[in-house]
Amino acid sequence: MLAISTVLIGWTGFVRTRDRTGIRSERFWIMKLEWKGCADAVLAGDSRAVISVPPLGMFGELPELRILNYGFSGAAYTSDYLDGIAPVLDPNSPDRNIILAVTPRAFTEFAAQTGEFGRQWKRSKAKELLAEARWAFQRIQLKRLVADWLPGRPIRRDFRHRCADGWVAMYVENPCRTGALAHYEELFSAEDVVPEMIDDLLDHVHTWTADGIRVCGFRPPCSPEMLALENRLSIFDEAEFITRFESAGGIWIEVEQNGYDSFDGSHLTWPEALEFSRDLAYAIRRIRAGENPAAVRAIRGGTKPELPPEWYAHLPARFHAYYQSVRSDRP
Repeated sequence: MLAISTVLIGWTGFVRTRDRTGIRSERFWIMKLEWKGCADAVLAGDSRAVISVPPLGMFGELPELRILNYGFSGAAYTSDYLDGIAPVLDPNSPDRNIILAVTPRAFTEFAAQTGEFGRQWKRSKAKELLAEARWAFQRIQLKRLVADWLPGRPIRRDFRHRCADGWVAMYVENPCRTGALAHYEELFSAEDVVPEMIDDLLDHVHTWTADGIRVCGFRPPCSPEMLALENRLSIFDEAEFITRFESAGGIWIEVEQNGYDSFDGSHLTWPEALEFSRDLAYAIRRIRAGENPAAVRAIRGGTKPELPPEWYAHLPARFHAYYQSVRSDRP
């Protein structure tokens, strides 16, 4: 019996995904759905929000706000998702904020059918328990084993750390900086944005602002190739959207689209995400201080103080080493 127990313990330790740390995936998404009345500011959007906008990075500019990332991978701005955003805010907070990451993909039927929010929101308790039980016996992925035993081979490998504030910190070994383009080209060649979903979001913006909530929107940074692809293949008209967004009471923040390095054309590695989120938070701080939003942009802020080590001490040691290597490579 002891021998069997030893084998089982060794097996579970071997097959677990060692490049996924922090909160387990199954628990991570459920945690977000359980947030109620606990934030002063809530971020929303798809994976570009989840990966590229860490509340941790915003804290330096907005230390007085409790900020949570309510983004979901592949999320669409459906009515169900939009209805879940405002309840995350503390109704007694004197300064309530909703910050929307706006992407064309988030207004597609494909995102509505396949996004993580819908999958988790509709999942039964039985399926939730089954997912928890499966965690210890994740199947071996040959690609990861090869990467472990043959470290010199150029295999793309990503590391993810799921944080309690809703952020997924990522870095990638041997990244393909155009890796996401094929998916987006296939998607927008087959379907386009759904105008009714845009209308629904704008109706929610009007309702939120009428209730005294400050609503900010922005288009998350991506690669020049991705931006050109989205603008060329989708019917999403950013200028028209901004006009309607502001008419509904929202505040649009222009973002330096090409100012941040993406590992796949769509998402930022965690050092870049920290840089961007601090720049975004600085823009929001200026708006909260009374500056004209039309004069405020989220641009890469040049030299900024390094984040104190204790701010990201909960991240695995390999993230620190990677961050230092990235910083040393910069001019």
